[in-house]
Amino acid sequence: MKMQMTSFYANKLIHNLEDELRHWKEKENELSTFVVTDSENAIGPDYDFQEVSSKMESINKKIITIKHAINQANTNVCIDVGGVKMSADIMMIRIAQLKDRCRDLRGMRNRTLKVRRNRFDFVGIDDGRKHCIVEYEYINYDKREVDEAYTALKRELFKLETRLSQFNNTVRFEVDLDV
Repeated sequence: MKMQMTSFYANKLIHNLEDELRHWKEKENELSTFVVTDSENAIGPDYDFQEVSSKMESINKKIITIKHAINQANTNVCIDVGGVKMSADIMMIRIAQLKDRCRDLRGMRNRTLKVRRNRFDFVGIDDGRKHCIVEYEYINYDKREVDEAYTALKRELFKLETRLSQFNNTVRFEVDLDV
């Protein structure tokens, strides 16, 4: 059965299939063994290894087929992002890079210009006591430049995430679920 679907729908379908797969794994785990006492008649629960294995393999094949179709769409469809064409997989890589850099810049934005640091050292041979040495840590960058860079990256990130979300919800591709 061939179906047209979006990445959003395909991922929901994969989630449902993985849930069904978990069901069969749990069923197999529950029914593949049983416990009886020496005095009981050993009649186990109704369990068919071939049937359960076949159902799980069928589900796995559907998941593979859908994931492959998503990957094909992500690599083959070009999306215009502010005049630049890129595939969804390149967008996802760039989004991860931007998020990583934003995390770094967020930390730099939150630093104060000067922070007091106390260091305890043994100073002096004669007294042998700990003495506190006061040090100051200063930032070595222009906070305004960091704020501007952070804002520009967040703007680019927003643009990419919005276009990717639009792609995931509108671009259709064909999946053959007869596996």
